[in-house]
Amino acid sequence: MADAVQALLEDMVPELDYLQEKGFFSEAEIKAIVKKRTAFEYALRRRQSQKSDYLAYVQYELNLDLLRSKRKQRLGVMQKNNPAEHAIVKRVHFVFQRALKKFRGDVKLWLQYIDFCERSGSAKAQTRVFLQALQFHPRQAGLWVMAAKWEFEHNANMSGARVLLQRGLRINRGSALLWREYFRLEMLYVDKVAKRREAVGIDPDADVGQDIDGDGDGDG
Repeated sequence: MADAVQALLEDMVPELDYLQEKGFFSEAEIKAIVKKRTAFEYALRRRQSQKSDYLAYVQYELNLDLLRSKRKQRLGVMQKNNPAEHAIVKRVHFVFQRALKKFRGDVKLWLQYIDFCERSGSAKAQTRVFLQALQFHPRQAGLWVMAAKWEFEHNANMSGARVLLQRGLRINRGSALLWREYFRLEMLYVDKVAKRREAVGIDPDADVGQDIDGDGDGDG
């Protein structure tokens, strides 16, 4: 256990050196950060670690990143490619991933991770997390709806959204929520295709069905 924690702490050295060198945190604050992270890492490795241990670690890192961001702005540091810029976000991802290995049956925890992905702009990770969550919770109709909306609204992927809802309906045939969302999605797509065709001077009512059936707009 000690060796694993020490290895993680050593990986943090470039990040912490940069933060102290640029004046984001004092030497005393850096020592306090190391002490706090060490305590969190040991807590996560206890046999009886709780979900609250992981979430406390996540919240600590998010608060730390907020403080770093405020001090960066105050100091006028413009350098983007540095060891600290994305280190905390990556660490939060790592903590969530470890938490979900242990508490994969906790739907709320999956939703918290999905929310973090969205707020941190981690789009690729969010797509991956949706698929992982659905593997463990295929009976959660709301998850299928959220994943489909993400594909359609963020990734502009109608084909992917449609496939997700179809898979969800195969598993949850009696879900009124999934059927409503499937109908809503198709109607939104019809409207989207019609508006685009009208914008380029094509009769919006002509052969719209062909575009829909073939997904000819390139969204998939």
